[in-house]
Amino acid sequence: MSLIYSALIVIDVQLGLFTDKTPIYKEEELIENINLLIDSARSTNTLIVFIQHSNDTLLEKDSEGYNYHPDIHLQEDDLIYYKTKGSVFEENDLHSFLQSKGITTLFITGLMTNACIKNNSIASHKLGYEVFLVQDAHSTCGDEKKGKKKVDGINKKLSTEGIVELISTDDVSFSL
Repeated sequence: MSLIYSALIVIDVQLGLFTDKTPIYKEEELIENINLLIDSARSTNTLIVFIQHSNDTLLEKDSEGYNYHPDIHLQEDDLIYYKTKGSVFEENDLHSFLQSKGITTLFITGLMTNACIKNNSIASHKLGYEVFLVQDAHSTCGDEKKGKKKVDGINKKLSTEGIVELISTDDVSFSL
């Protein structure tokens, strides 16, 4: 899949979510796939938007847990939008910004599948974006059984309802 007017959205891949007592399902694969997408997007000058969540627990602003995971290929001058709610579109001008850039298609990755990934996918769809959920580049807390069930369940629900089209990391191609 190759689209000129697209953006890569990387949601909440923050250290605090990796230090919770319940591990992130397929953590290493998640980070590897998100980095492959980031590197691919950078190589084609595709817009990348990092989303950073804050709350009063694991992601408290200015705490270590609030920071992006150190293995993610985040650069100092990358575009970051901040949020405190499930959808980044509720609190800032991201939609206007994306419109000003002519962006019509979003590739969504990150954490947590059953919360912010789902909420941002639905919000993006409602705003008229074509939404691709990168099925092997989003995850949630849970062991092999529970994590897989949550991820597969959200993938099925959102795709069946026509909110997203599922795509694998290997099938994403950003255009120059």
